[in-house]
Amino acid sequence: MAAYCAWVLLWIVPQSLFLAWRVARLPAMDAAAVAAASPGDDVLITGRLADNPAAEYDFVCYTSERWEVKASPDSAGKPYGHWEEADSYFPDLHLIVAGGRVLVRGNPDVTLLGDVHLETYEAGSGRRLPVDAIHMPDGTLRYHGLRNGDIVTVLGRKTASGDVVPSHLFVGDRETFQERLWESARGILLAALLLLIASPPLVYLLTLLFTGRRR
Repeated sequence: MAAYCAWVLLWIVPQSLFLAWRVARLPAMDAAAVAAASPGDDVLITGRLADNPAAEYDFVCYTSERWEVKASPDSAGKPYGHWEEADSYFPDLHLIVAGGRVLVRGNPDVTLLGDVHLETYEAGSGRRLPVDAIHMPDGTLRYHGLRNGDIVTVLGRKTASGDVVPSHLFVGDRETFQERLWESARGILLAALLLLIASPPLVYLLTLLFTGRRR
């Protein structure tokens, strides 16, 4: 099992490295550079979200999860619960960049990265709850999202209409985005190598335990 997980991680590493390399090789782009790009070209821009209609709790885009309570109580008499995917909202977004404004097209498949706003609200009342709360009412909603004024870096492709379809939205500047990508790739590679190193002795120990029980 450890070896299988290691090979899965090693399969992910090239994808992480390619994404980091893709970001590193792209030049800093302003509004004029985006306008001059050809349809289908990679685009990497950093700017400030502005003038976007606010949705739930002033988020302009978000993903949310719903707290589902189970009937079985825990040792303290409180019911168990778990987070279930609830909703996502990724509309067109206006981004103020150097030299002008760029329209980032809504894409439900976009990957949201970085230190997004993480907030939890009680269903019905809308009362904000601590993010680290353990026991919450059934239906509590947890949001991961962005608001107007946030600085974001967008990785995507230029469209024929002159807009950008994003594949990644990162909360922060380009340098931080690139650094996080390299850190992620290194972390995955290290985890995979440790699992590969640990898998032979782990399999040996499990074999001993299994055969010992059968004697």
